[in-house]
Amino acid sequence: MKEHAPQSPAVVGLLPEFGCFLNDAQVTLPRAPGRLLIQLALVGEASRRAIAASLWPDTDPLHATKRLSQALWRIRDRTGDALLKAEADRLRLADGVSVDYWAAKAIAHNILKGISRPADPDPLVVKMLSTELLRELDDDEIDRERERWDRLRTLALERMADDLLRRGDPDKTIEIALLASEVDELAEGPQLLLASAHLTRGDTISARRVYRRYTETVRRELQVEPSAAFRELVSLGGGPSTR
Repeated sequence: MKEHAPQSPAVVGLLPEFGCFLNDAQVTLPRAPGRLLIQLALVGEASRRAIAASLWPDTDPLHATKRLSQALWRIRDRTGDALLKAEADRLRLADGVSVDYWAAKAIAHNILKGISRPADPDPLVVKMLSTELLRELDDDEIDRERERWDRLRTLALERMADDLLRRGDPDKTIEIALLASEVDELAEGPQLLLASAHLTRGDTISARRVYRRYTETVRRELQVEPSAAFRELVSLGGGPSTR
């Protein structure tokens, strides 16, 4: 994330927007070279033909290949071989390039696997999981990847909140569950945790307010009702999550 000093000689940032760093200095790139680096940071590696077709879908293959060559030249002209690696017809980021999105996904997966679930969440981890992917860009491939990231980080934040509630920390549960609900306002898990945390604190009014607002949202957006478990939790004034 770009407000933190890069720790690798070469860094490609996608959270919350694209940025490229070399030896701690930001590298400014034109649009096409930047989109090429973004593409490689999203897919890992791909053939030249696939990259060219993805970046210039409305251009004939020969012209798209020429534009790809120009973008590659611009990147190498400004960064040498620090960012890109070409192997036969394959393109990928060079060895040692750090990508904040890769790190964030690994953290989220480790949380869900139970590998990394500390009692007191690292503020930097929470911030990474709360950060959008490429918020200023909009195309079908990026939109699909953004949806995958939002789903993954919602689940990871939800798991963190659930762990905090089980450990008897409703205040931090509320903080993390709110972040998860901001990523996906339709997901029931974070809302259920919010209500459970309020009830653990003895705040029945806030718990019912959470339920009412969520009910209004899913009725409006999805024409459905909250789960029976959520209704029962609030109506009975239940306690901590038992998931």
